[in-house]
This record gives sequence, structure tokens and C-alpha cells, in this order.
Amino acid sequence: MEGERELYREVLYWRQLLERVAGDLEVLAGSDVDARRARQLAARAMRIRQRLHEGMPPDFDLSPNRPPPRFAADDGSRT
Repeated sequence: MEGERELYREVLYWRQLLERVAGDLEVLAGSDVDARRARQLAARAMRIRQRLHEGMPPDFDLSPNRPPPRFAADDGSRT
């Protein structure tokens, strides 16, 4: 039970941290004079908030030693 509570607290910590990061990105986007960079920052903040809202994807792999699919070398060209 104590382990579950600690895990829950850690999840809350990371979610709050990501919310703050998204907020910081939105503030930067609002004050940036470069329109392209401002759009990129705002889009990144929106993706962070969207993923927090969606929750864990069904194909999420809990293994910390396996890279995400987009980084995995499926054709053998990357080493």
C-alpha cells in the first residue's frame, strides 16, 4: 500500500511538472518576437497538455530499456 502511495505521488509530481513546462512554453510563445518559433513553442505546449489529458497510450511499453518505436532501427541502418 505504501509503495502504491509513493508511486501515485510521483505520478502527480511529474504531471504537475509537465503542466508547468507547458505553461512556461506558452508564456515564451506569447513573448517571442519570432512568429515561427512562437508557433513551435505553442504547438509543443499544446501537445504536452493533450498527451497529459489523453493518458497512457494502449501500446505503451513499460520496459525502460527499449527505445520508442520511432527510434528503433528496424531496417538495420542505425547502430
